Amino acid sequence: MTTVFDLAIVGGEIFGCLAGDEAARRHPEWRVLLLDRCAPAAGATGWSLAADIPFGLSPAHHRLIAESERQWGRLAGSRAAGLVRRLPILYVVGRDRLPALQEQLGRRRLRQADAAEFEPVRRMLPDVTIREHEILVTHDEPGAVLPPREFVAELIGSGPMAANTSLRSDRCVAAGAWRPCARA
Repeated sequence: MTTVFDLAIVGGEIFGCLAGDEAARRHPEWRVLLLDRCAPAAGATGWSLAADIPFGLSPAHHRLIAESERQWGRLAGSRAAGLVRRLPILYVVGRDRLPALQEQLGRRRLRQADAAEFEPVRRMLPDVTIREHEILVTHDEPGAVLPPREFVAELIGSGPMAANTSLRSDRCVAAGAWRPCARA
């Protein structure tokens, strides 16, 4: 028996799964096939970290940051939201470079970090010193990190993809648990 799919995605890493998730949101009637030679998020994604660090050098970077913030905001209402870990971001910058850093951060407003915010850095990196011409700054909106393997499992197992996506690989994800998968 031949199965017909509306969309085939080759690669079950984070971008392939995000493409499948977006397709499932926009076209819930589509049948989607996600192909991977191994288990989803078992390649480079499994060794990386999805990070939200709002730093851009050009208008194009700032547009990417805005889209990233939209995507992170979309996670807020999902089961994957429990995987997000918010992190403060601290910058050591020359006082003369402070305006340029502010421009690179877009809408996030810099402020001087206080001693309590610097303390975890001091514990991890005891030799770090702030020179007289430098300043330690932060912004009130933290960055975020997300463990990609768990995130991919949530996308496939419980997101919009769960209802209309078939996975073909040596291993499958179902409701966040890895299990052997019959070969196609």
